[in-house]
Amino acid sequence: MLPRIRHYKDGDEKEIANMLTKSFDTFRIFDMDGDKWLKYQEIDSGFYLHNAIIIESDDTIVGHAQIICRDLKIGESTFVRVGGVGNICVLSEYRKKGIATMIMNYVHQCAKNLELPISALLVQEKSGAQSLYKKLGYNNILTLNDICCDTEELKQKTDKSLRSNITIKPYRSGDEVGMLEVYHQSGRCLSGIQKRDIEYWRRRYTSVFTYNGFFYESFDPNNVLIARKNNTICGYSFVNCVGKTGYIREFFVLPEQEDSIPNLVNSSVNRLSSLGVNNVCFLDVIALKYEIFKNIIGHIEVRISPHDQFMARIIDLYTLMKGLEPEISERLRKKIQSGKVLQLSVNEQEITIIINNGMQLCKERFEKYDITYTFDEECFLKLLFGVISVDKAMNEKNVSVSPNSNTSIKILELMFPKKNFCMCIGDVW
Repeated sequence: MLPRIRHYKDGDEKEIANMLTKSFDTFRIFDMDGDKWLKYQEIDSGFYLHNAIIIESDDTIVGHAQIICRDLKIGESTFVRVGGVGNICVLSEYRKKGIATMIMNYVHQCAKNLELPISALLVQEKSGAQSLYKKLGYNNILTLNDICCDTEELKQKTDKSLRSNITIKPYRSGDEVGMLEVYHQSGRCLSGIQKRDIEYWRRRYTSVFTYNGFFYESFDPNNVLIARKNNTICGYSFVNCVGKTGYIREFFVLPEQEDSIPNLVNSSVNRLSSLGVNNVCFLDVIALKYEIFKNIIGHIEVRISPHDQFMARIIDLYTLMKGLEPEISERLRKKIQSGKVLQLSVNEQEITIIINNGMQLCKERFEKYDITYTFDEECFLKLLFGVISVDKAMNEKNVSVSPNSNTSIKILELMFPKKNFCMCIGDVW
């Protein structure tokens, strides 16, 4: 029987869980089963049973992918609804028969129907899957790296510059309100982070503790370390361990309260040491934000290895830019006075931007444009997420600007300011 594609129906969860354990060692170790898979709809507000995509052949599920919705920050204050694609798998005897391509093409159509302007996924770097997704139009945006070091060596490095006016204690009921405020304020200068409200926080971080997408464990308040100054929450750290490896999963401190960082790092390492871990790992995006982690990398022996490659493709350019319109319009209104008509092209998608006391998007084509911008899609997405600057994009010749004038470049910089990209491991899919 020819394979056919459909959405989840009652009872599929056992076969889906079985596929996941056969396809991924991580799910086998996690001991995924149908009940655990179903529980995810309680944990993740972006997970819907209907968005489980199934490939069936001879009444057997042979392929699967899950669309998980995320709201990722792309501008200074704008979040875009992203169709995250996860758990893409095909039974071994059905591989190399075009089934994975069939799944992904259907996923893209679903994303379009859901009016999701971007589809994104995380994949092991330099894998066969990454090559396939590249062929299907996904672009490499950023590699997330694990930085691992010896626990005892790290303890010696972090047992310095501790402040007596900073207290570090485990989570207590109600702390999530202050922690969420830390997250919001720390995220103002970041792109890529997930939009969180108190419901999202409680579902994923206090009812259970989620990490690396579908994986979760019982919530242990001792693994959530809260920094306080003058009895006010000023930072927090999530830690856990898998086997003999400890992880600092998430780490944020209020701006202007960086003096609490050494105490929080030290307490995080000590907590992991008490759990008997030999090594401590954290993502390199943490090191980009906090100097103490950069110093760790520079002064003790570390092992750096790829964690995941973040890949994305544009589903609908107009919908994507429409979401950014208010924010960009405000920046342009302050800096660009004269009226201009721009054409913005990314691969085969084009939009018109009218600048006149702000910015207005339209789908109508004009006979003449004052400025045209033609982007390579990978370059455009990197600019969108703030991974590269306009200067770098221009130097690498991945964007064509006509005329290449100071005003043209200034407008581009106002549309795409450089940001620091950060993706929290508890929010991935």
